[in-house]
Amino acid sequence: LALRRLSEKLTSTEEILLTRTNELARALSDVAQRKLQLQTAYDLAAKIRAREEEGRARERDLRRKVRAAEEERIMTDRAVQEYANLVRNLEHRQGLPPGHGRSTSVSSNGSVTDVLRNDKSRLHTFMAEYGAEIERLETELYRLHAQLENTEQEREAERIVADQDRAGISRVQTELDKLRIDDTSAAKMVSRYM
Repeated sequence: LALRRLSEKLTSTEEILLTRTNELARALSDVAQRKLQLQTAYDLAAKIRAREEEGRARERDLRRKVRAAEEERIMTDRAVQEYANLVRNLEHRQGLPPGHGRSTSVSSNGSVTDVLRNDKSRLHTFMAEYGAEIERLETELYRLHAQLENTEQEREAERIVADQDRAGISRVQTELDKLRIDDTSAAKMVSRYM
């Protein structure tokens, strides 16, 4: 009768152990699936970040080009205005009616060339300063992205270690429960026969 009760307890304990082992296996499977989903999400996020960075780089380049084109337009407008003023002055000095016999050569006048040189110099200075500032900001951005990625990798490594620790604790707990049941059963059998 005692052996039958012990056998029933052992069967019950084995069923509980099997149920817990199945639950543990499902949990471990879910964890592995979540890890895979997380890795996929990280990969996707990295691709999206790379595309965004490419888009920002293109946008910065286009802004630079627009700004340069705007400065060139301003320079051209000034040059045309200076040329028109020069032609008007020459016509006025010669006593000709406006628009009559305009000259196409203004290289003899230093004023227009000086204005063009100054504007070009200002444009190059602006582009150099703007480019240096962009380079500084891009360097800072890349440094911060690298720091963020390192932090994310450290966090992921800590999470993996914690998951492994939890799995190890679960296995040890299951073994400990099994040993306690075996020890209790053995103690009862010994006390029964002594």
